[in-house]
Amino acid sequence: PGRGRGGLGLKGMSQAQFEGEVDKAVTAKVATVLLNTMRPLKRVLYEQQKKIEALRKEKNTEIAAEKRIAARLSNNIKQGLLTHLKTDVDMEVQRVLTPQDLIRAEKSKKALAKKLSHAKAAKHQKDEQEKRSDVRSAVKHSMNKALNGVYEAEKKAKEADEQQASQARLKREREQQQDKQRPSSPSSSS
Repeated sequence: PGRGRGGLGLKGMSQAQFEGEVDKAVTAKVATVLLNTMRPLKRVLYEQQKKIEALRKEKNTEIAAEKRIAARLSNNIKQGLLTHLKTDVDMEVQRVLTPQDLIRAEKSKKALAKKLSHAKAAKHQKDEQEKRSDVRSAVKHSMNKALNGVYEAEKKAKEADEQQASQARLKREREQQQDKQRPSSPSSSS
């Protein structure tokens, strides 16, 4: 009485229909809870993305400002060097050279050339000495190796001779002992 179909209180629904209704209700409830949970997360994600984008724009602005400053400094340095060079050239052009100045310049030029040639010769001599030293050390090394080889061969030959001599001595001693143990004469046995 009052239970409807099947006696389970399903209000006239079959079990499959009841399960479908329960699934729909649970799915709707889960979806609602999920949406309520996701909304704040989406908001936080959106805010973080905005902050990241703002930081990226700030960094790009700083990089552009650094490039502008570097370009300006480079240009200022170039202009300063050109100005300084122009001033030096103007001073040299306006300077009047006396014959003594020309002789001094020639002497300093010759002295510089002489210093350079001495430096080159010293470097060449040093390189040659290093080459000779390398050859000497290589020859010394190979001679030491050869002498060590000869010494080792002599040592092995001497050891082999000593070993043969000791074996021959042992053999003789054994033969002498065997001779002592044998009967002294064959006629005494008859």
